[in-house]
Amino acid sequence: MIGAPFAEGEHNAFEAFTISGQSILHSRWDFWVNLASHDAIFLQLAQLRRKDLLGDLRDLLLKFAESLNLAFEQSENNHWLPAPSDYAQSRANGAAKWPIVTGIAFSIHKLSECRSSIVWETIPQYCAYLRDSSRPGKLPTMKAYQVSEYNPEAKFVPAEIDQPVLKPGHLIIEVKATCLNPVDNKILTQDLGINPPLPAILHTDVAGIVSAVAEDVSGFSVGDAVYGCAGGIGQLQGALADFMLADANLIAHQPKSLDFSEAAALPLVSITAWEALFDRVELQKGESILIHAGTGGVGHIAIQLAKHIGAKVATTVSGNEKAEIARSLGADECINYREESVDDYVQRLTDGKGFDVVFDTVGGPNLDRSFEAARTSGQVVGIIGMNRHDLTPMHIKGLSLHIVFMLLQMLTGSNRSHHQYILSNVAKLVDEGSLKPLIHEQRFAFSEANEAHALFASNKYLGKIVLENR
Repeated sequence: MIGAPFAEGEHNAFEAFTISGQSILHSRWDFWVNLASHDAIFLQLAQLRRKDLLGDLRDLLLKFAESLNLAFEQSENNHWLPAPSDYAQSRANGAAKWPIVTGIAFSIHKLSECRSSIVWETIPQYCAYLRDSSRPGKLPTMKAYQVSEYNPEAKFVPAEIDQPVLKPGHLIIEVKATCLNPVDNKILTQDLGINPPLPAILHTDVAGIVSAVAEDVSGFSVGDAVYGCAGGIGQLQGALADFMLADANLIAHQPKSLDFSEAAALPLVSITAWEALFDRVELQKGESILIHAGTGGVGHIAIQLAKHIGAKVATTVSGNEKAEIARSLGADECINYREESVDDYVQRLTDGKGFDVVFDTVGGPNLDRSFEAARTSGQVVGIIGMNRHDLTPMHIKGLSLHIVFMLLQMLTGSNRSHHQYILSNVAKLVDEGSLKPLIHEQRFAFSEANEAHALFASNKYLGKIVLENR
């Protein structure tokens, strides 16, 4: 066991809030211990270069107490005690909050007494001490697959890390499967500005079993099979781990007719297609729509959603095999974009008028071709808008352009419940036979994440690439 770099009193003070977490298992009190185990928190303190870091830690501890809606007051003899209202309420709640209150009070008291003998250079030692697996109060661990850099050579490496700690508004999911979306590979190989802090657990989509439910969350129970797009970007942990903390608003009950791997293939692409067709262009029965890349991740879902509401669906494909798949999903017309120009297929399928709606799932120059294929006063919706385009054709036709960025709710935290609404409706469509995922024939284990990304980079796959936690 690594020795803590403190005098006896300081050691006891830190152990006070470390061990107290053990008494209430995975409660929010352990959230403090989990926070303390991250280098970033201690690096921030180290940068202060002060000799009274225990005082700073005391202040952080008070802020943590405030995050639990617990108030503390300094008594006449300089002891920090729970405010009378919290004291009474916590005693009434029994084991729910009382260990938290007493643990924080004791820790603040001890930290207030020991201010001078620790200097900022000891911080790295304490980080190691907190991570020592033999230390009392150590959180339960799990296997995860992490990356330590973002570039084309980045690789996933197995790691044993602390399990996530439940917090208000969230679920903990025992992860059974995930899938590989293009954005997952982009985050691995590039710094997009939305990448999680390193070392990071990636992958946005998840399917699994609920293992814990916060008190303020309704509609879910331990043991429920669920799915969602809930992490792997920003500050959100991804799905390549045994357990995942997820905002309950981003999660829905998975389709009963699918296994976990099949369900994991759906969230991101289904939400994207739904937002494009129904939230943005408000596609109607009888309207004509051109969906680019009909056997792609978003495209194959868009075909089925459009067909379900009675639209006339045309799609672009690269060959006969994909054309057959697209027709089996509901496409009325298939266009081999390698053999037929935009002018030719617009003339053949719309008498030269153009499509009511064009859904561009490819981006780049294909957005320009989408302007060309749309009718006068028609609508174009895309999912990739990070290029420069001449909007003259759009202006001349009076087109409306919509761009969908389905990760926005995950990054901003706003309107996340809409994703749950979409996934709940998608699950109903799946179970009634109106929608199904297109999945690549080879399934990977989490331990084969690097091989899965290599297959994605080769572009030699058809359907969603799924990974199973086995």
